Amino acid sequence: ALAALSLAAALTGCSSESPVPVCDRCEKWSKVSSALGRFPAPHPVDPSFVLFSTVEKQDPADARQEDEDIWLTWIENEDDPDANAILDRSLFLITPDDTGTSGDNTSPRWSPSGTRMAYVHSPPAGGTEIWTMTIDLPTERGQSPNLGVPERIVADARDPAWLAEDRLLFSRDDKIFRIDVGGASEVQVSFDPPSYSSTDKYVDRHPSVSPDGEVVFGSRNRLPVADLYVQAFEVDSMGAVETDAFISFKAPEAAEPTFPVFDEGEELRTPALMRSIPTLGIDPFQIGTTLARSVVIDPLRENYCDTTIVIAKRLEPDTADTLSFFFEITRGTLGFLTESTNASFFWTRADGAVSINDFPGVGRTDRCIPVYYDCLLPWSVQGDSILVDVPEPFLVTASTAGRDSSYTVFLSPGDTTLVLLFDDPGRPPCSEPQPLTARAPATGRASIAPARWAQSGASVPRGAAGSSAALLRALGDESNIWRLEFDTSDATQFGELLGSAGLIQSPAVTKEFAGGVRYSAWVSDVTGEWQVYVQRLVNWVAQGEPHQVRPPGTLDNLACTRNVFHPHWDDAGSVPGGLRLFVTMTECPDNEFSDLGFDEDPWAIGEMRVWTVIIDDYQ
Repeated sequence: ALAALSLAAALTGCSSESPVPVCDRCEKWSKVSSALGRFPAPHPVDPSFVLFSTVEKQDPADARQEDEDIWLTWIENEDDPDANAILDRSLFLITPDDTGTSGDNTSPRWSPSGTRMAYVHSPPAGGTEIWTMTIDLPTERGQSPNLGVPERIVADARDPAWLAEDRLLFSRDDKIFRIDVGGASEVQVSFDPPSYSSTDKYVDRHPSVSPDGEVVFGSRNRLPVADLYVQAFEVDSMGAVETDAFISFKAPEAAEPTFPVFDEGEELRTPALMRSIPTLGIDPFQIGTTLARSVVIDPLRENYCDTTIVIAKRLEPDTADTLSFFFEITRGTLGFLTESTNASFFWTRADGAVSINDFPGVGRTDRCIPVYYDCLLPWSVQGDSILVDVPEPFLVTASTAGRDSSYTVFLSPGDTTLVLLFDDPGRPPCSEPQPLTARAPATGRASIAPARWAQSGASVPRGAAGSSAALLRALGDESNIWRLEFDTSDATQFGELLGSAGLIQSPAVTKEFAGGVRYSAWVSDVTGEWQVYVQRLVNWVAQGEPHQVRPPGTLDNLACTRNVFHPHWDDAGSVPGGLRLFVTMTECPDNEFSDLGFDEDPWAIGEMRVWTVIIDDYQ
């Protein structure tokens, strides 16, 4: 008998017609739509009105339309002996085909004042568009709402969310955009990672705005970011002077460094601000600068003498750092001076050593005008060792007015060697040129090859809002909730809010209550089914673990497997201890289509209804 009773309970599920009261948590839940329904949108001012979309006609209730439309339901707060009662009382079709919106109409969202609706329209030809329509609510029974003329706002768009009464957020190609309704053109507000930091693609969807204007959205693969300011200095006996340098960058997961980190223009050189570098603060990044000094031998030949400094830097999430690179001259400088007229000369390494930038050089100088060639001495190489203190020999051959001469000179790191090519007893001698102090190593610093050092500034907060640690985040997580803030210049700041080991869809957040308290809701498939979760936040910091709001009947009824979608807070009717949440939920038992993919058509997984739940025991 007990087995038979259990079987009957399992078969009947959580239906209000069930003869056996096995519905667990049913006192928390109520149906809002008797027919199929999804994408609930409670009115922001009057909690008696809710928008939703359906493919069913309402009379008769079991008939199907060819396309999906948006309906307005007027629900009453009546006491009913059946806590699982159907609450729809009055229904109004909002997007009939004769308004020019033939095709599917879904995802309604009220403007902050509750006088206008934005929704997703899918025309018969395909694609998605965002339309708006004004709605004047009925004030008494028997009245119908007054509807304005539908207006298309933007094409190739979905996921509308009102940022203000005249401004919308939406998604396109997995990025968030903003548009002024009836005004300026659209603006993209979320982007993929910078090209110099990573090749990962961010998937940003489902923006949602709280009544007090706070924005959250769901994202896949997005990581916390850091900013990095890079600057380079040349050091001589007079001190350090900021200079140009090319920047290279190697992310921990990258096979090869990116060089240079910017594509064109003056940003190729320091100082440079590298923004929004994705990081978990675990593995170091390889940051490098290269100081290039060129030697022009003749118009057809040019040699580059490069010194590169590379340091490993661990970038902490939500911080800004400064890296300062200092270059000391350690290369030998060869100078030529003649007391004759128009002397030409040729030089080459005399020791036969093979080293970078090792080549013969040709030059020309006139009487008493010294000519210097920098970056001639890379360094001596013996096997894998750099011999810093070994002077390197150069053979110089010069000619002028039928005279030839040869010289052997030695160059040391950081030193300048001046060669007097020809003296002319018949002319006054040239005065000795001033010493080239700028080519000497800085006082008190050892000359190394190459002489270089770097220093890192202390990490400071970037100032991004909502930068609290992810609650469930671990390396490799796929999906997270992010907070998005606009400053007075409409620039954006992103901060990771919450994370999940599964996919996340449709995040929503309440307004702020006393003490900085607000609540976030979302759905995730971390358990294998799509379930709704609620998290208490204090000043945007998560308090405790997420609370799974279990659907009715899932404990006592083994056949009752529900999926939950599209959570939306009842902003007008929610208070702490009495939070009301609207969702789309599958009927019970499910028809076992459990392989719902990311944004796959939810109609495919079973009959859906609009439900509401009171969350009064959440701490």
